[in-house]
Amino acid sequence: MADIFNVLIAGVGGQGVILMGNLLREFGLRTPLIKNVVGTESRGVSQREGSVISTIRYLIESRIYSLDQYRAPEDLISPIILMNDAHLVLGLEPLETIRNLRYISE
Repeated sequence: MADIFNVLIAGVGGQGVILMGNLLREFGLRTPLIKNVVGTESRGVSQREGSVISTIRYLIESRIYSLDQYRAPEDLISPIILMNDAHLVLGLEPLETIRNLRYISE
């Protein structure tokens, strides 16, 4: 059994959202306790000062860390985080963080 840990980073262009997402994905790939990592970036309409989000999904061995939502390794194929499914939201810009609150899990 494995568990999924979802991270969402929200901000605007120029704040390093994409760089932070890349760093966290690279960390996951190099950490032996994390079995798999997927992620993506999404840019808003404007390339300059537009909305930017980055997602990271870690597949973690359940005997190490458990969120009580056991999933098979095959479930970690999509980089999309569903609503109410983000375990950690890193907000680099307050308004973008508020716009993405619907992703935070209970």
